[in-house]
Amino acid sequence: MYCVKCGTEIKQGQTECVKCGLPIKKEQKESNQTCLILAIVFGVLFFFGIFIIGILTAIAMPQYFKAVQKARAAEALTVIDTIAQSQQRYKIQNAAYTADFKNLDADFITLQGYAAQGSAMQTDNFIITINPPQIQAVSKNQDFQYTLIKNIDTNQTICKGQNDLGISLCRSLGF
Repeated sequence: MYCVKCGTEIKQGQTECVKCGLPIKKEQKESNQTCLILAIVFGVLFFFGIFIIGILTAIAMPQYFKAVQKARAAEALTVIDTIAQSQQRYKIQNAAYTADFKNLDADFITLQGYAAQGSAMQTDNFIITINPPQIQAVSKNQDFQYTLIKNIDTNQTICKGQNDLGISLCRSLGF
C-alpha cells in the first residue's frame, strides 16, 4: 500500500506515512484489499472465459471446415452432373463422347472462377477433367484430399478419399 499524498510505501501496521505524516485510514486499507480481491476474481473469470472459448473453438472449427468442404463437393457434383448430361447430348449427335470442353453445349468458360481448356477445367476448388467415359473432379484442398469420379455410361459417381479427412468427407457425402 502507498500513501495517497506522497506515494511512499506504507508497511503493514503503520498508522501514518513516515515521509509526510498523513494518517492512514482503516477504510483505505480495506479498499486496497477489496481491489486486490476483485482483480483476482476478474482475472480468474477472464482466463476461464478464454479457456471456454478455446474449447468451443476446438470443437466447432473442424465441423465448420467439414461443412464448407461438403458444400464445395456438392458444387463439384452439380458441375460434373451437368458435364455428364452435356456429354450424353453430344454423344447422341456425334456417336461418341468428346474430351474437349469447347465441344459441349454447357458454357463453363464464362462462369466466374472457371477456366476450361481442352479436357481440363479449373475452378476455385477443383480440377475437373474429361476422360470419356469418365469425368473426374480432384479437390485442390490439401487438408481434405479426395476425388469425385462420374462414369457417364453407368451414371454412377464415386468418391475416393486420399487422406483421413478426405475419406471422412466421402463417407459423410454418402459414398
